This record gives sequence, structure tokens and C-alpha cells, in this order.
Amino acid sequence: MSGDSTPQITPRALDAWVVRIEEAGPGVRRLILRAAGLFPYRPGQYLSLQHGCGPGRSFSMATAPRPDGLIELHLRRHPGGVISAALLDSAVAGDVLRISGPYGGMGWCDAGGAVAMLATGTGIAPLRALLEQAIAEGSTAPVTLYWGVRTREQLYLFDELDQWHTRYPGFRFVPVLSAPGAGWGGAVGHCQQVAAGEMEFQIFARAYACGNPAMVEGARRLFAAHGLAGSAFQADAFEPATGAADPGDAAAAVTITVDGTSLQARAGQTLLSAIKAAGLPVLSVCGGRQSCGTCLVHLHPDAGVPPPSVTERNLLACLPGVESHSRLACQIHLSPGLDGLHLRLGPESAALRTRTLFSTPQLQGESA
Repeated sequence: MSGDSTPQITPRALDAWVVRIEEAGPGVRRLILRAAGLFPYRPGQYLSLQHGCGPGRSFSMATAPRPDGLIELHLRRHPGGVISAALLDSAVAGDVLRISGPYGGMGWCDAGGAVAMLATGTGIAPLRALLEQAIAEGSTAPVTLYWGVRTREQLYLFDELDQWHTRYPGFRFVPVLSAPGAGWGGAVGHCQQVAAGEMEFQIFARAYACGNPAMVEGARRLFAAHGLAGSAFQADAFEPATGAADPGDAAAAVTITVDGTSLQARAGQTLLSAIKAAGLPVLSVCGGRQSCGTCLVHLHPDAGVPPPSVTERNLLACLPGVESHSRLACQIHLSPGLDGLHLRLGPESAALRTRTLFSTPQLQGESA
């Protein structure tokens, strides 16, 4: 959840046109989009982008909402990445893409005290948007931004961030290289390690971490050890699910019934993966990060599923269409004790299934 009291924005799907694509750095491009309608979002959130007939992929907005309504995304080439490769290699101005969102609960909260921000790679994008919001609101909270990449060339926003202290007097930028070349005089290693070293003399009241899941989890443990946990630590990365099955049960068969359709699954799978494996259209924009809520399902009151985590409960409290026994399918691990589980798909996945059955096929991730 966001750390502030800003009302939640209901996700929507609509077309967006490519305005321009700009080189940002080695393997990174800025994609500038104009949505076909209003697309409000909070800094720190992300959207799902579909290109052609492929699946959706999540990208964070790299700026606070702009007066001209343009949306800026930062795309980095990933090995085997269908979406990023297609956009980096072939997209041109005027192309029509499909976006849905916004998703994610990360948000700026000026509650006093110093702030730590940690990013790897293009994880810098949502933090840049948060900083723009802080500046717009006149925040005076001290902010230290640790940005970790391999080489100096990958610091594609270096010149911009290096000058931000002129816009934000409390801002401090700490670039961190894991494979520095000759002549580098800055921090070396991983950004969470550098932050850990500085926490011996710097007390942070809040922290944000975006990027590589290993970095995010390392930062989470680091700040928790210093008493910073819960809503004071906000992150955009995969989080551990609750209710995992015993490894010894991994071979057991589990029968589940989804909207009257009986499916065979196996213990150890998440409910989401079992539904997808059966070929049923089900939305999952965030990939199991407990941040989009699109894989909402409604369970039978006697389901016997382990209780949700605090993160999942917070997200469920913000979603439309939630019932007393609603859960996120990505956070339920099947076990023999859940054999015979009955459930209904949430409103977005149910609408997608209806369109798939009775209309023309739609892209994964689309919502009404």
C-alpha cells in the first residue's frame, strides 16, 4: 500500500500511441506514450504493456504525472524478453499499444525523517517519479539515492541525478558500480551493501527499493535489522507467498473447481499457476508481487486456506469487488488439505474469460 492517504485509482485498459522512442543509455530506451483517454496514476506505480499478440509485461512510470498527459517508461533489453525486444527493435512513432493499470501500492509519504532509496538498473524509474513528486510538494526530507549498476555507462541518468541537489537541497546521489573500470572514484559493490555501511552513522525513517529481487530482499533484511519494517519499507519486487505446501506433498494431486470447471493440479503449485496451466484466462499483471490484485478469486467459506499476509490483506482492502472470503490466487499454495477447493474468478478475470469464450481473443492483461 501507499504510505499516504491518497485514494486508490481503479485500473483500466486502453490503447496508447507511441509518441517517440529515445536512446537513454546502453540497452535502455525511453518510450513516450500518449494514452487514448485519461490514465491517472501515482508516482511509484506501474502499468502492464501489451505489444502485438504477446503477453503483457510490467513497466514503471518514470515521471510524476505530466501536464501534457504523456507517459514515460524505461525499457531495458532482457535476454529472451519478447516485449522489450519487440519495442527496442521495431516500434516506431505512431504504433498502437495496449496498456492497463495503474498497479502497485508504492507511494511517496512525507512523514518526517531521512529517506533511503535503492535501485538497480531501470528500477531507478519509479524512484525518479517519487522524487519529482517530493520536489513538487516542497518536501524538505533528506533523501539519499543509491543506484547500483555494473558499469559507469549504465548510469544513464547520471548527469540528471547529479544535478538534482540544485532542485532538492536535501538530495544526495550515491552511484554504485559492481564492475568499475579504471578511474572510477565512487562507491563499489552492491547498493544495499553501501547503504548498510552508511547506516552506521545515518538513521533512515523510511526506505524504498526497486529493481533486482535479490537486492530488494537484501535491502529488506538490512533495514528490518535496523528496525525499519512494515509500511516504512516499500518495495517493487517479488515477495514470498504465504501458505506454502510441505515439500513432501509436492507429488500429491489436488482437485480444484473454478467457476464450475473441475481441474487437476498438484500440491506445491500456486493456485494461480494451476488455473493458468489449465488454460483458463486469468489476469496476473504483477507476476505474484502482491501489488496489482488482478488475480483476485472468491473462495468457498469452508476452504480452509491459511490466512493472508499483512501485505495481501492491505491490498485486498483497496480492491473493488472483494468479498469476505476473497484472496489473491498468486498467494495460495496448493496442498493435499485443499483438495476439493471451490472458487470463483474475480471480476477482471471473469470478464476476460467471457470475452475469450464469446468474442474475439483478447490480449492477456486486458481489463474492461
